[in-house]
Amino acid sequence: MRAVPLAVAVATLSACSAGASRPAAGGPAAVDIRDYAYSPAALTVPPGTPVTWVERDADIEGVGAHSVVADDGSFASAAHLATGAAFTVTLTAPGTYAYHCGIHNYMTGAITVR
Repeated sequence: MRAVPLAVAVATLSACSAGASRPAAGGPAAVDIRDYAYSPAALTVPPGTPVTWVERDADIEGVGAHSVVADDGSFASAAHLATGAAFTVTLTAPGTYAYHCGIHNYMTGAITVR
């Protein structure tokens, strides 16, 4: 067995974690909505993987703070997700699905299916 220098191993791990997040093989994928951002903002999943967004920010005066809306109109959550509410979509066609918050258009993310 050949030894790998520690610096190379650390650089490889850093490079692997720098891109879009990937869910565990065959498992669902989750996106937190927290602090006026989607986390992770970029996610890559295999076709047919359920992707669930969970609202973690507090309601504003009893009205949910955020939503999830596909830029191409292919999916949309309720207009206001209450704290703790979840929205799930299963994307089967390969491609990149950009989305945003229907209330705060600067909140953006993307799901890549491949």
